[in-house]
Amino acid sequence: MRRSREVSPCHDVKRAKRIPDVHEWKILGKGTHGEIFASPDVDEVAVKRFCTRTASRYAICHLKSEDPECEPVIEPISVSTNREAKYQELARSAAKHLTEILNTSHPRPHIPKLHFFEETESHCFVGMQRLYPPPGKKSKLIQINTAEKRRNERDSQGHYMGVDELEEYLRNASKDLTILKVLEDVATLYASMHFVAHIDAYDVEFVLAGTTPNDTYFAVCAIDFDKVQLVDPEKPTPYCICRKIAEGRFVPHYIRIPQKMFAFLASAITSSGVVPRVTSPLRKKFVDAYIRAGNAAILSTPPSQRRWTLDAPRRVIAALDALMDDVNL
Repeated sequence: MRRSREVSPCHDVKRAKRIPDVHEWKILGKGTHGEIFASPDVDEVAVKRFCTRTASRYAICHLKSEDPECEPVIEPISVSTNREAKYQELARSAAKHLTEILNTSHPRPHIPKLHFFEETESHCFVGMQRLYPPPGKKSKLIQINTAEKRRNERDSQGHYMGVDELEEYLRNASKDLTILKVLEDVATLYASMHFVAHIDAYDVEFVLAGTTPNDTYFAVCAIDFDKVQLVDPEKPTPYCICRKIAEGRFVPHYIRIPQKMFAFLASAITSSGVVPRVTSPLRKKFVDAYIRAGNAAILSTPPSQRRWTLDAPRRVIAALDALMDDVNL
């Protein structure tokens, strides 16, 4: 039995054989919660496969009706996988909207387009735009790790680069990207997810990748939305948001006051390893870009539809500073 659930309008994707024999696929990578394959039908599409029988389950939270405490609600992984796909598409649309408002220089930061979600009795499949390694990296995407000054490490997930390695690589590989633009683009993506898409962006990974094969064009891309949750600053408090921290593990967050929401978003920013340390001269560049993009996102929303106050970006940064000061002690 196969069920198909569309997460966005699907264009330019061959439908006749979207889920072929697994032996025909070229595997691109493996993670803790699935495998990614190259589609044999459409070069520009990658297919993410999850096993619904053996994979752990995902939990969301709500308040108990009798008592204002967080209570987990357990869901099949097929439901959470479909939600992940929808949140990625929300994030993609938000990033496109905000970068157009800001008139962000090319290459613009990018989130892969979702094409389909399908479910069989044993697996879930998510089809999305394929990303390609940037010049000189053959089979690896570059994982941005600007929280560290030096890091040069490869594993099955990608090629991790700290600030020094990334600066050296960009000098040789790109005329358009610099370390400062990379930080601005990451900050813009965070602001678009927080203040346009209304998702926390927890544990989203930021990589350097191309969107077409054999092309020198590459950009900052955000991937991996399996731990992302919706946030709603207008929802009456108290309420719960449940954060997935690992397969089968989650932490309830009890939102009592607005400051808890800003701290929740700040802790999501620290999860990716892309924020320069408090002592780094690059830190101000990231902070200024986040506030500028966040303000633009909020001001572009008609006043009657705004969920965030105009001071929200600065309050997130204040929470981020407090959080990272504690970490650096």
